Amino acid sequence: MALRFDQTARRLGICSAAAVVLLEIVYLITLSVGLAMLESPEQPITDPMFTILEVLILMMMPAMFGLMIAVHAWSPFVFSFRWPSVAYALDILAWDVFFAFSMLFAAPAFKGHRLAAWIRALMIAAAVLCLAGLSGVAAGDMQLRNIGIIGYVPVFLVVAALLAVLFFQTRPAVD
Repeated sequence: MALRFDQTARRLGICSAAAVVLLEIVYLITLSVGLAMLESPEQPITDPMFTILEVLILMMMPAMFGLMIAVHAWSPFVFSFRWPSVAYALDILAWDVFFAFSMLFAAPAFKGHRLAAWIRALMIAAAVLCLAGLSGVAAGDMQLRNIGIIGYVPVFLVVAALLAVLFFQTRPAVD
């Protein structure tokens, strides 16, 4: 058990877990009723069941958030930021994979003039550097992962600044 799992974290965990269980049961019942009311499986669930389901989801999210805070307090090693850890793996996935692909997929949208060409080139450079940062995972050397940090911090900083200039210079469409 973790050292940070104090009385407050325990109380938050119990209350959050109980709230999630209760809301999930109500959600399951509502979903079952909504599905039973359908004339055909191809139909979507309609109101009022659909609205009730959506409200239950909105009510569930704060409880789930609290529950994950309690999980973090209970098991800090799993969520620590030392390799290997879940938090570090998620960070790598977010920056070195998803961010890299977002840059690669967005880059072709920028063409036509010099500013757009710079944005495109720097987006591609950021993506390549982030993907190269994955070599740290493959080699078991997290220092190599710092290559990716160059892509999503200084290079992307310039991309964001250039995007601000581009958007400032672009006249809005008239309705």
